[in-house]
Amino acid sequence: MLNSRIITKEFISKTILCHARKFLSGIHVFINIGFLPKTPDRNIQGQACRNDNKRICLVTYRLISILCLLSLTACAPLLKTAGEAGKEPVVIYTFNADYEEVWDGLKMALDGRGLAVSSVSHVGEMLERTGKDLGRTKKIYGEARVLEFCSAVISRDMMEKNPHFLPFCPYQIMVYTLPEDEKKVYLSYRRLIWKDDSGKDVLEPVEKLNEELIKEVIEMYGK
Repeated sequence: MLNSRIITKEFISKTILCHARKFLSGIHVFINIGFLPKTPDRNIQGQACRNDNKRICLVTYRLISILCLLSLTACAPLLKTAGEAGKEPVVIYTFNADYEEVWDGLKMALDGRGLAVSSVSHVGEMLERTGKDLGRTKKIYGEARVLEFCSAVISRDMMEKNPHFLPFCPYQIMVYTLPEDEKKVYLSYRRLIWKDDSGKDVLEPVEKLNEELIKEVIEMYGK
C-alpha cells in the first residue's frame, strides 16, 4: 500500500488562526459578562455601566476588532508566500517491498530513460562504520543509499537559464529502510527550491522526473 507523505508547515497558518479565534472568543466573553456592549443600542446585562462607560466600552471593542483585522491582514501576505514559495524541500514515499529489488528497479528505470548513474553514496554503511569509531552504537538505518544521476537535456536547460543552478546537479533519490521495519522502503528526493520563480520552468522538470522514476518503481515492486 502506497503512502505518500510531504513534510509541510501548515501548522503556522493553523496556529495563527487558532489564536485569532481564541482572541475573538475572549471578546465575546467580555460582551456576555457585561464589560462590553453587544451593540451601542442594546442594554448591557445588569446595566453595570453608565452611558459614559458604554461609549468607552464600545470604542474599546471597535478598536480591538480593528487591530485584530489589521493583524490578520498583515499576516496574509506571509502565509501566502509560505504556501506558494514555501513548498517543503523533502518529498517522501514509503511502501512495502524488498530493498534490493527497489534499488535495482530504480537503476533499471533510469536505464530505460537513457540516464546513467553518476555515483552511489552508501550512507548507511558509512554511518555504521564511523559510529563504531565515535562510540555511537545507535542503528539509524537498515539500509541507506543515495543514487545520483543527471539528464543532459534538463541540466543544459537549467544552466543556460541560470549558471548558479549548478548545485542542483546531479539529482538525487534516497533509498532507505529503518531498523524497526526493514520491509518498509522509503524513497525520497529534495525539491529544487530557488529564491523566486525565475527558474520554475527548468527546475520543475527535475521534480517531474523524480516523481516518474519513483512511481514506476512503486508500481513494479510495491506490495
